[in-house]
Amino acid sequence: MCAAFGIGRFAYTPLLPEMMNSYGWSFAQAGDVASANFLGYMAGALLAPVMANSPKARTWMLLSLIASVLTTYLGAEVTGFWGWVGLRFAAGVASALCMIILTTHLMQTLTRQGTNHLGNIHIAGVGAGILMCMGVVYLSVDVAGQWARLGVLAGMLMALSWLLLNRQLWNLTQIDGADGADVADVANVANVANVAKGEKAKLWPLTIGYGFLGFGYVVAATFVVAMG
Repeated sequence: MCAAFGIGRFAYTPLLPEMMNSYGWSFAQAGDVASANFLGYMAGALLAPVMANSPKARTWMLLSLIASVLTTYLGAEVTGFWGWVGLRFAAGVASALCMIILTTHLMQTLTRQGTNHLGNIHIAGVGAGILMCMGVVYLSVDVAGQWARLGVLAGMLMALSWLLLNRQLWNLTQIDGADGADVADVANVANVANVAKGEKAKLWPLTIGYGFLGFGYVVAATFVVAMG
């Protein structure tokens, strides 16, 4: 969560003023790049349940971790507007896949162990990642150097995450085994298709409310650093 969300998704906000100055973006262009990221996040959120229930869920998780790191580091190489639109879209997809697939399996693992309260530490990773982004912003390097440092930091955190996943969360023979075993039992939290009809009806008010929440914080959070 620290690398994929705190850095991969939210690094754009504190770096936005310097990016606008460096690349000559207007507020409209900066908003378009931010919107591409949120569109990618929505696409990833819709794809994640399918991938979480796939016999290759472990492989998808690894690819998502790698993609999140790459899309962060490539911020040091991309300078064109359309390049940034594509890059932030890909970063949004990767962030959503990392968050949903990992959180689903982690929370079910904690539930089986009777340690649900530790999920709070997992979610706190978002805030830790944002603090790391702010620390990098205050370093006296250009915007490309800041993205490069964040990419390296994200890579280190992702490598640690993957080691912990292999040791504690994944049963290799069930998830990536040759027999293609069913993983619905460990990923059914992410599988909306398994939710009863009555429960599905409750999802729409929650989805709409969460949409308004997203609109309310995204507009302010993205541009607050550029206001003044």
